[in-house]
Amino acid sequence: MNVTELFIAFALGIAFAAPPGIVTVESIRRGVVGGFWSALAVGAGSLIGDAFYATLALSGLATVVEHPRAQWAIGAVGGVVLCVLARSALRAELPTASDAVSANERRNAFLAGVALSLTNPWAIAFWLGFGGVLLSAGIREPERDVVRFLFAFLAGAALWGVVLSGLIAWGRRYVGARLFRFVSLLSAMIFFGTAFYTWWSIIRRMVL
Repeated sequence: MNVTELFIAFALGIAFAAPPGIVTVESIRRGVVGGFWSALAVGAGSLIGDAFYATLALSGLATVVEHPRAQWAIGAVGGVVLCVLARSALRAELPTASDAVSANERRNAFLAGVALSLTNPWAIAFWLGFGGVLLSAGIREPERDVVRFLFAFLAGAALWGVVLSGLIAWGRRYVGARLFRFVSLLSAMIFFGTAFYTWWSIIRRMVL
């Protein structure tokens, strides 16, 4: 794998992570409460799922999750995860200046990122079509150097996570009680909406 292909892999990592999605929503929600490290913990956790599915795609094992029943199971679990996070968002409270962010909160943020990335059916759809993305980007045989490709891709995604976490931490100082409540309610609505849409898609595919 040459330098150009590594750069393309790095850029693809940024392009994959940058569009707003449920991981971004959770990063914002956690970051408003816990600051930079809590937001970054969500992004770091999401890299676990990205690495897992990228490895499957690049090693030719993507057929494991191509089976409809596997996708239904992942989607069903993902919906439950989203509902749990929505409930957490509805119960969240804006911390005061004296409140310290515990290591437990950051660990929970990390685990939320892992769960979201592993059970996100839309991310799985991306990885199932990843071969075509690579071909269009000019990378013909990424499986010949999986480790370096994964490192470059995840480095790009991680860089975006750092940038996003920094922006969240910077904007956190301007968040008052009313805006925090709005962010929490909006996050809950997005999580609930995505969960129900996922379940509806599963039911529709099972029926049809």
